[in-house]
Amino acid sequence: MNDITTHVPLDAIERTVELPHPVERVWRAISDPAEIGRWFPNESATLDVRPGGTGELVWVIEGKEFRTEVHVHEVDEPRRFVWSWGHESSNTDDPVTTVEFTLKPTDAGGTTLRVRESGFLTEKHRAGNHEGWGEELAELVAYLGDRP
Repeated sequence: MNDITTHVPLDAIERTVELPHPVERVWRAISDPAEIGRWFPNESATLDVRPGGTGELVWVIEGKEFRTEVHVHEVDEPRRFVWSWGHESSNTDDPVTTVEFTLKPTDAGGTTLRVRESGFLTEKHRAGNHEGWGEELAELVAYLGDRP
């Protein structure tokens, strides 16, 4: 996995990965709830993929369940997908942040996928999500496999 981290404002993180898969395949993996649920949250995913749509991602980590609500803001298939997500209601330190997926076809028929998350208020939250996106993108790469 090629992971390129570029300079972004302090309240944002950005990760880019090169995938051998066509844009349409990567789009399905990041926007179809059935596919999202196979690589992103480890428990379940529901999502109404249209502007104004909502959904929920669920993780179980060390026996504890974490739920986060998702609000879809922009859908420009197959180029751009933007949503915001909240956090556990008991976690008032972490704000709602915005996640932007941007897909660009490569000359070789693959996809450059850029993930940018913004709206962080603390370095701790930003650093945790920066690490988290590294893990999640590695899971996406594994989910998609080596063959286009």
